[in-house]
This record gives sequence, structure tokens and C-alpha cells, in this order.
Amino acid sequence: MAKYYYETLTPTDYGFLVHENPIEHMHVTGLATFKSGPLANKDGGVNFEKLKKAVADVLHKVPMYRRKLMWVEEEKSSLLGRVASWVQPNTEYPPVWVDDEHFDIDYHVRHTSLPHPGNDDQLKALVGQIMSRQLDRSRPLWEVYIIEGLADGGFACVTKMHHCMVDGESGMGLTAVLMHIDPKHVPEDGPLYRPRTAPTQAELKKEMRKAQFLKPWKVIKDLREYSRESDNVGRDLLQRGRAVGEMISSSIGSKRVESPVNGESSAQRCYEWLDLPLDEIRKTAKLADATVNDVVLTVVTGAIKSYCGARGFDIKTEPFKVSAPVSMRKHTGKDVKEGEGGNEITQWTVPLPIHLNSPSKQLAALHEETLALKDSSAVLAAQTITSILSLSPGLMGSMMGMATIGVNTVVTNMPGPQFALYQCGAEMMVARPVVPLNGGLGIVIGVLSYNGTISFGISGDPAIMDNMGEFRDALEASFNALIKSVAKHHKAKPETPAVKEKTARKAAPRKAVSPKKKAAPKKKAAAKKKAARVAGPPKKKAAAKKKS
Repeated sequence: MAKYYYETLTPTDYGFLVHENPIEHMHVTGLATFKSGPLANKDGGVNFEKLKKAVADVLHKVPMYRRKLMWVEEEKSSLLGRVASWVQPNTEYPPVWVDDEHFDIDYHVRHTSLPHPGNDDQLKALVGQIMSRQLDRSRPLWEVYIIEGLADGGFACVTKMHHCMVDGESGMGLTAVLMHIDPKHVPEDGPLYRPRTAPTQAELKKEMRKAQFLKPWKVIKDLREYSRESDNVGRDLLQRGRAVGEMISSSIGSKRVESPVNGESSAQRCYEWLDLPLDEIRKTAKLADATVNDVVLTVVTGAIKSYCGARGFDIKTEPFKVSAPVSMRKHTGKDVKEGEGGNEITQWTVPLPIHLNSPSKQLAALHEETLALKDSSAVLAAQTITSILSLSPGLMGSMMGMATIGVNTVVTNMPGPQFALYQCGAEMMVARPVVPLNGGLGIVIGVLSYNGTISFGISGDPAIMDNMGEFRDALEASFNALIKSVAKHHKAKPETPAVKEKTARKAAPRKAVSPKKKAAPKKKAAAKKKAARVAGPPKKKAAAKKKS
């Protein structure tokens, strides 16, 4: 039995590491605001030490938060080579997760404050600064910032973690572990942290070579299991091959149309948000027989049409495509367990109908497009490619780059809990996503719903976006226009008098029947019987009876 412990990364998780560079940061960030409640201090701040201890006390439930990366090192004789090894240490073997023997909670949970007056613009600027800095790969890949000094007396919490740790859905699973539905809940003291021994470089290299050698045999084993589960192996393999071919050919043959939200990327980030009532989104989706995701994409369509059209972009003929990450968990049957991280996602490429003027027509077009994608083989292709790339993890970074070839932006929609959550008794009021930017993209949009509010988090590159506030306003105007357009084109049909009468009878309370009135049904039945004798039996029925 091995005396050391490590955990391997999935090909998708590894792809996010390989794809990262000093310009394209692959950390996922979230912004939440809280009422101070019982955490308020007399001086107007918050009890930071209590918050930090609460985080530390639940880390045993999310062991990923106390693990760091370990790479198989290559011998580097020059200083330049040693520096390069930090950016891309060794792509021959993927890294592994090991327990951090020097874990320091004070490094990961940080305390800061906004200057007076603590308004939204100052908070957005601080979020942009936090987003602009890469995570230290020599430590566990996450940071938390507790920010006090908000104008309303509350505080904000910015969580920042690398995409190789979580996707949007599993990230919400982690939030459920760190938060609680009971405002009076007090976390129990966490157990003493005892890091497990990591392998030495020689031991890790030996394990990686062994794993690489056994991968073809694992594929053979998986094929045998697959053949036992499949009714027609040849047909299914052919279907998977076609799905992969379609995905690769569509990516290679696609070219991004340059627009006012695309350009040469920088390492700097800026941030905006828009909070909307979730009920209005749901009502609009139901009225138009569409989905919440369709409505979200339509709101983005209107904003892109307005913002880009005002800057000379030909909205009549030029295509504008978005990449929409989709969870594969419902297709793979995997649920997000408490404390579990990792990525189970694939990508849809959706053309936005910016050439259409009517928001309701845009919604109908997007609904048809997403229905077609649901019936397509995109998820099947993603599963197959992930399995193939496990044989050569170094190629995963290239596949990550292909995911955004030909697209102008990314729109990701993540459902969150629709009930209040608390941290040490402080109620979380709003939760907003902050999505990483890919090269050439000036904005990406994350959408997250929480407790009746749906929040659009707009991550931007200031080198490309000249006015983030204008784009935020365009989103809000698009939402209002869509609500009015759908209400006008999908009015509820008025009930006919017969339907109204039937509904009224059904809704009317039943009256108590006295013993004398119970005889009425018998009289009615006798009257019907007498009428039947006078009229005589129907001829057809009588003839049929005689014939039998």
C-alpha cells in the first residue's frame, strides 16, 4: 500500500490549467453582498475573525480547498527555463492534487474595506482589480475577500477560485456547504487538519508513467463495459464518431467576425452587473412557451444589437455567435455532492438573431435554435472527446482554445438556490457571477439566480470595452423591451362564457343535502326510464340485439 496520497485531475480540469496564460486568466469569481446583522461591530465594521473561523471550520467538508498542484518537474538548467516551468511546468504528464502541508488560512481569507462613501462604482472597481491578478499556483487555488465599508452598512464577499477546481454547478454546491439556511446556525469547530504525505518527485513520476501505460487498457475495459450496455455497438460508435467530426469541423471552419466587443486582449479586467426580478423572466418564458435560458439569451441579443449597432457594426448581415456552457451532469447522471468540485461541462455555439427587430421574434428564433442543440450530438461528442483526450492530456488546452473559436462572447446561465442563505447569521442579499475572459473577447456574461433575483455579471476587458456602463444599460433596456413585446404578442386568450360557467360551477362550494332531497335523484331516474319506454328502444341497438 502506498504511503503517500495524491488525486488526479480530469482532462477538462487540466485543460483549464494549460489554457491559462498571463492574459487569459482561468479563475472564476463570485460577488455576494450581505446584511451585517449579528456580525456588525460598534465601529461600523464586521467581525472578520468570526467569518474567517467559520470558513476554516468547514474546510474539512471541501478538501479541495486545502490541496495544491504538484507537477512532475523537468530538469531546467537555465533561469529562464525555471521561470517557464511555473507557467507550463510539464505537459507530458498532468499535475495532481496533493494536501498542502503549509496551508495558511490567513493567506486565503483576506480583509479589506472600501473608502467612503462605499458606493457600487467603488465595489465594481475593486472586483476588477481582484479579477486582474492570477492565482498563485504554489498554493491552493482560491482566495476570499471580506469587504466592509459598503454605503448601506453591509459587507461584500468576493470568492475567487481556479476553473480547474469547479464549474458553475459544482461551485453552487460548494456555496451550499459554506452557507446555511438557518440564520442561527453556528458551525462546529472543525477537526484538526492533518495533511497526508505527498509523493516525492521520483514516486510521482513512476505513478504517472504507470498511469500512462495503463490508459490504453482502461479504454479497452471501458469498451467492453460499453459493449455490454449497448444494444448495437457498431451503430453507437459510428454515431459518436460522427458527433466528434461535426464538432471539430464546425470549430476549425469557423471564424470570428470582429465586432465592437472583440479585439486585442489585455490582462486588466473591469466589472458591471444588472439585477432583475426572476419572476418576470419566468413569466415571460412561460408566456412565450420558451425557457429561462432562452429569455436570458434574448436579453443579451437586444443589448448586443444596441451596443454594437451604435458603433457601426452591420447588424443586418454579420453573424454574432455566443458560446453557452452547458452542464453534462444531467446527461452523465452525476449529481453535485457536498464538497465536490470538478468540471462536467460542454459548449453550445449559438448565433444571436440580431438581424431581427422584434424581441419576441428573437426569442422564438433562439428557442428553436436551443431545441435543435438539445437534440444534437454536442454532449455525446464532448463526452467522447474527453475520453479520447485522457490518453493525451496535453492536447486538452488546444481543445479549450477551439471552444471559443468563431464566437464573439460567452453567456453562461447557472441556477442558484431560491431561498435565503446565511453566513454566521448575516443574510446574503444578492449573489453575482464573475466569469473568466478568453482571448479576443471584450465581455463575457455570467447569469446567476438566487432567492428571487437573477443577476447578470458582466466581466470586461477595458482595452476593448470603451463603456461598460452603456452595455449594462443596454441589457436593462433589452429586458424591458422583451417583457413588453412578449406581453403584446402572446396575450392570454379570453375564456368563452361556457368555459367561465364551467369554471364557476367547479369552484362553487357544494351545499349540504338534506335527507328529503336525497330522493330527488331517484325521481329523476324514474322520469328518464318512463321517457325511454314512450320513445322505444333505438332501432340499431334493437336490431343488433336480435341478430345476436
